[in-house]
Amino acid sequence: MPKPILRTDVLEMKDLKEGMVLKGTVRNVIDFGAFVDIGVHQDGLVHVSQITDKFIKTSTGGCQRG
Repeated sequence: MPKPILRTDVLEMKDLKEGMVLKGTVRNVIDFGAFVDIGVHQDGLVHVSQITDKFIKTSTGGCQRG
């Protein structure tokens, strides 16, 4: 899988702020969301309600690994 594009101002979890928009690599897709690698040594969960503006039952309808 491709490595995420890293930002120089986000190196650790403590650097994350509410409302930030980051690019990352989807590592795993589950019914209620997707785990995304944004380069801070721990994948983050994107809830299914935040994946797309359209209604989707599960996250597989809005994203895929890689």
